[in-house]
Amino acid sequence: MTESSTILLVTGQSRDWADAIEKLAEEYEYRVLKAERMNEAVSMAREAHIDLVFCEERLEDAQGIDLLRQFRIFHPYVIRILVKDSM
Repeated sequence: MTESSTILLVTGQSRDWADAIEKLAEEYEYRVLKAERMNEAVSMAREAHIDLVFCEERLEDAQGIDLLRQFRIFHPYVIRILVKDSM
């Protein structure tokens, strides 16, 4: 895998769907970063060019929508997807 591969950021505490995304990403050689906290995700975005963010509705330290707002402001070209709780 090259450094210029597509990078997906998966945020949240549920590992079921995050692991599924990671398995699918292997087929296309996407790089997957995982974060449970908003500050981890923001730090990762400073260090890597994130292409797509999957964000759970609730993070350990914040609401997912707040993280997506940060991405909209500071990384406007990143695709952002909010994953809602099914309960």
